[in-house]
This record gives sequence, C-alpha cells and structure tokens, in this order.
Amino acid sequence: MALTMKSAMIGTKVAVRPTTTRVAVRATPTVVAKDAPPLLSNMEKLKLLSKIEKSGLLSAAEANGLTLSKIESLGLLSTAENLGALSLLESRSAPTLITFLGLTLLAAAAGEVYTIPDDQVGLVVLQAVLAAALVGGASAAFAGSSLVAKLQK
Repeated sequence: MALTMKSAMIGTKVAVRPTTTRVAVRATPTVVAKDAPPLLSNMEKLKLLSKIEKSGLLSAAEANGLTLSKIESLGLLSTAENLGALSLLESRSAPTLITFLGLTLLAAAAGEVYTIPDDQVGLVVLQAVLAAALVGGASAAFAGSSLVAKLQK
C-alpha cells in the first residue's frame, strides 16, 4: 500500500511505502505546464480594436499605401502563419525576445555609426538614414514588446 502526496518541493510527487524495516521514498518530478495566455479575451478587455479604430491607424496605413489588398497580394498573412508568428505571441517569452530584438537594433545603430566613416557627405547621409531606420525599428520592437506583455496579462 503506497501513499502518494505532494511534497513541499514544487512539481514533485513523493510516494511513500511503509515497511517494517525501512521507508522507501521515491520522488518523481512532474512538469507543470503553464497555460497559454488568453490573447483574444485580453484584446477584448483592453478594447484594442476600438483604440486602433479611434486612433486612425488604419487610415494612416492606407494613406501610405498599405491596404488589405496590398497585404493580400504580398502574402504577408500566409508568411506570418508559416513563420509561426501567432503562436510566438502566445509564448510567455515573447516580450523578452522582442525586447532583445530592440536592444540588438539599437546596438546595430551604434555600431554602424561607429564603423561607417564620416569623411564624405554621402557617408554621413548613409549613417543618418541607417541609424534612423534601426532606431525606428528598435522603438517599434519596444512598443510591440510592451503591447504583447499587456495582452498576456
């Protein structure tokens, strides 16, 4: 007759079998799986779609040439699906990974300013354009990381 109980160690089951001479203890670790965060319900709680609508973000995207038909013709949705972008958002490590991407982009911006010589006007312009693009990407990564973290709460 074995007695099974949870121990004080998290995720460990202990089986105890009383005998006349010894007490046998067998500990088997169990993996505690965390559930995926409820992204859609959190989007609803935050009223994210209403905020996007009120901000005029979609109109601004359309004014800059990014329409739904353009997204469709570029195959961006199927590419995101094939890359597993949506399942990445459900990962608890996604905000950390996105923040790391932002830090990497900032380091790349500093590195390119340091490595590209600034003795000609064209090279200075190249430095400025690359730095602006990399810092803009880093800013977008930090904002995305914050948004994903809020959606995962």
